[in-house]
Amino acid sequence: MRAWAFLAALILPVACGGGLEPGPPANRDTISLEDPVLPGMDDAAGEIAVEERDTAIARDTITAPAEADTAPADADTAAAGTGAWTAGVVDIPSGDAGISTLVSVRTARHEGFDRVVWELEGPTPGVHVEYVDRPVRACGSGDPVPLPGDAWLEVRMTPTNAHTESGQPTIADRRRATGLPAVIEIVRTCDFEAVVTWVLAVRSPEAFRLARFGDPSRIVVDVRHPR
Repeated sequence: MRAWAFLAALILPVACGGGLEPGPPANRDTISLEDPVLPGMDDAAGEIAVEERDTAIARDTITAPAEADTAPADADTAAAGTGAWTAGVVDIPSGDAGISTLVSVRTARHEGFDRVVWELEGPTPGVHVEYVDRPVRACGSGDPVPLPGDAWLEVRMTPTNAHTESGQPTIADRRRATGLPAVIEIVRTCDFEAVVTWVLAVRSPEAFRLARFGDPSRIVVDVRHPR
């Protein structure tokens, strides 16, 4: 009888709502995977994030006339570069790591802009980019270089060579018509004393942006499409 009384004493408070107090409500500030925007992200930060994401995706989908750039995303290590749209002068000085060699040039159309990529062996060189006036001249002879378009964007890389130690060019075509909306043609105007210069003949002086990447070394210039 005492055993039954003891069990009844234990069961009765539970049946009447006794026992442990209910815990506090779940924290409503907890971030879930479904949250579309993280707390504290303002519009400016959102725009920067989108810009960085677009750049990262675009550089992994650079296409050449025949094949895609198959370098894995984790092989791209960002080096110094502005990444900002401008129509002015952009200059990134070189370091002291030695002379690089240009091994390929690729062009491609992207959403809203055209892209030109110079890939190099060795360290990423310094770069100077600006719109120049005509006549554009070859650096060795000083002869004028005829170019189409209404503006000419010069990209100068140093210290860089576009030839082997025996003097053979590493890029077969010095001129290349692209068929792109903004960049009509690209022309190499200099390969002398570790200075390599290409000029982008564009339809109009649109804003551009410059970035440098390592592993492999690359110079990337984007030019916005005419509006």
